[in-house]
Order: sequence, then structure tokens, then C-alpha cells
Amino acid sequence: MDPCLYVLRYSNRLDFGAKTHEVTMTALRILQRMKKDMLHSGRRPNGLIGAALLMAARWHEFNRSVINIVKIVNTTESTLKKRLLEFGDTPSSLLTLEEFMNVDLEEEQDPPAYKTIRKKDSERVQKLLEDEDENLHFAKLRRLIEKKLEETSKKRAKRKHEVEEPENGKRKAPFKYEIPDSVNINPNTSGVDDEVSIPT
Repeated sequence: MDPCLYVLRYSNRLDFGAKTHEVTMTALRILQRMKKDMLHSGRRPNGLIGAALLMAARWHEFNRSVINIVKIVNTTESTLKKRLLEFGDTPSSLLTLEEFMNVDLEEEQDPPAYKTIRKKDSERVQKLLEDEDENLHFAKLRRLIEKKLEETSKKRAKRKHEVEEPENGKRKAPFKYEIPDSVNINPNTSGVDDEVSIPT
């Protein structure tokens, strides 16, 4: 269904007075540009008409709120805002009113759904590249850790070899603690803990 067929009816209900024709023509041009940029594909006409009339009204200095437009064209605020955001992603939104009415941009845009999918694909590819960089970082870190562990293992083996085979070829006797003769250990005969007496 062509949304251009209903613009005049809704425009009259918004009470633009003497400028009704100008606002209607601007809204029609916006809708034609939306169709060229594939914004109308898979969209109900109410949201497109509401967005076109709101932009046309603001361009002609009529202070019409989103709620006013929503009530007239019978759509929702969220739908109207989505259509405005979609139009805002096109090069036409960067033109002034005079440029928009007189300049026909030859470049056509992709449908919003296609742009969304392409954006998600781009984000997915970016994430994969980041994950790949992260994996490379972890691989380098793992190699560094393995190298350090190997060096530490070699150092330990070298120390162990030096302890087992000293320079003079003789192994030192293990340390042995001997109790001096001056220390008396009395056997426990009374059920009390052993007493150790050290002479003064």
C-alpha cells in the first residue's frame, strides 16, 4: 500500500492552516525518499506517514509533538521513533530543507534490516578477530611460561647434581645431632612426663 495516498488526509487533520499544502508536499517528498532508500519495505504506512509529517511540520516551524502525530496517524511512539532513526541513517537527513526539496540524491540505501544484519556480522567478525588476538597472546604467554619452567627445571637438576657430586668427589656425611653427656634424661617412673635436667 502506497503511504503517499494518505498524507493529505492526515495533514488536514493536523491543522497546518495556510501552509497545509507546503507541509503535505514536503511530507510526500520525504516519503518518496524513504521509498527510494527502501525504508518502506515491510513497514506499515502509518509509521512512515507519521515520521514524514512530523519532520515536515518541524521543517515548516510547526510545533507538533510525537503524541499529536501518534494520535492522528494511529501508530505507536516507538514505531514513529524507529522510522525517524532509520531515516536519520540516510544521507538525506543531512540536507537542509532547501537542499532536500531541490537536490535528488542518486545513491540508494540498503533496507534497514539488511543494515542491521550487516552491522551484526561486522561486530561478529570484529569479535572473532579480537578472540584470535587474545588466543595469540595466550599462546605467547604459554610458550614463555614453558620456557621459564624448563629453565627452572634445568637449574634444579644442576643444583641437585652439584649436591650429589661435590668438587672433591667426597659426599658430606649427613648432619647428625648428638646429645651431650652433661644432659641427664631421667626415665619416667611416676606417670609424669619425662624430665630433662640440665646442669648449671
